[in-house]
Amino acid sequence: MINIYADLFAYDHWANCAILAALPDDLAPTDRPLALLSHVAGAKRLWLLRLQGGDYQGVDPFATMIQAELTLELDSLSDDWDAYLSHMDATWLAASCSYNDLKGNPQKSPVGDLLVHVVNHGTYHRGQIATSLRESGHQPPSTDYILYSRAKRK
Repeated sequence: MINIYADLFAYDHWANCAILAALPDDLAPTDRPLALLSHVAGAKRLWLLRLQGGDYQGVDPFATMIQAELTLELDSLSDDWDAYLSHMDATWLAASCSYNDLKGNPQKSPVGDLLVHVVNHGTYHRGQIATSLRESGHQPPSTDYILYSRAKRK
């Protein structure tokens, strides 16, 4: 059961890369699709630092990136999350993580809940990106988990 978390983060990386590859080359960092995918990456970095107990005060989950920067950040995040998740066990998943939310309020959540949140957050915003791409005349890729699952079994 624990391996499902590593698999969900691998899926999240696959889906983010598929969306990034489908973005038009002429997007400015503030254009909705690129800004949303930058936010997904920024939030993943923020949550990783929170979970690691590191300094996350200077991390802006709403900072925008150009596509080349985003490619590098998504790959770096994938490696960093893989390393973090490689140490998990059932006790670790149930442990609480204390952090401050974006408004500065102290919060405390089980690690397992935060992991699900991070992946779900990416899925939510990829749906917004897909809608934005369709509205501008582009065809977004399908990033359903089952497609990832089939592809990894080949």
